[in-house]
Amino acid sequence: KQGSAVYDFTTPENCHYLRFSWKMGGATAGTMYKLSEVQTASVVNLFGIGDYVDTQDIISGAVRRNCGVVVFDGTEDWELVSTYFRLDGMFEDAIPYSSDNPAIVCTHFLGRQPKTSASGMNDGDIKLGYTSTANRLYLKYEAMADAAALKAYLAEQYAAGTPVTVVYPVENETTERTTAQALKLARGNNTIAVTAEIDGIELEAQYHAANQQENDG
Repeated sequence: KQGSAVYDFTTPENCHYLRFSWKMGGATAGTMYKLSEVQTASVVNLFGIGDYVDTQDIISGAVRRNCGVVVFDGTEDWELVSTYFRLDGMFEDAIPYSSDNPAIVCTHFLGRQPKTSASGMNDGDIKLGYTSTANRLYLKYEAMADAAALKAYLAEQYAAGTPVTVVYPVENETTERTTAQALKLARGNNTIAVTAEIDGIELEAQYHAANQQENDG
């Protein structure tokens, strides 16, 4: 769903430096949250799951990641175990297991809260699973007879430009450097706008005064 927002703010008189971050709201199960455009600069995708959100400083261009993203192309080592598919080895950076962890989000399947096993899954469910030795992904997809059929489906989706994609919360935040937005800010009233694929965008702002103390703006 396309959404847009316009933000008005006032630059304080003692402001020497402004810092802005776009922040995503929490995702609901089965919904992919993606920020697609910021102003007219290079496209940066930001994701949010509950309290785990990506942000971008729209002046420096720095992006802080708290969500991991996996795009499947059919080359992954899926295994059919009983009535569900299992994938090991790609989610070791996920947050440690807790029954309060948010559900992952996925473009094609319904994300569920993580569990220590694949029990209780319905057709079309996908979730993280935790064991004492590894994190893994569980998928129940009854239309696929075996792992080869699933891998072929994933390859077809990837080739069509609609890859199956999973977003999940990570344990440790990372920082990426992108092209700075070079947003010019004048003293007094300012207006900035953003266009995204979903609603629920928040703008956080701080400013540095002459003494370099960071303040809310």
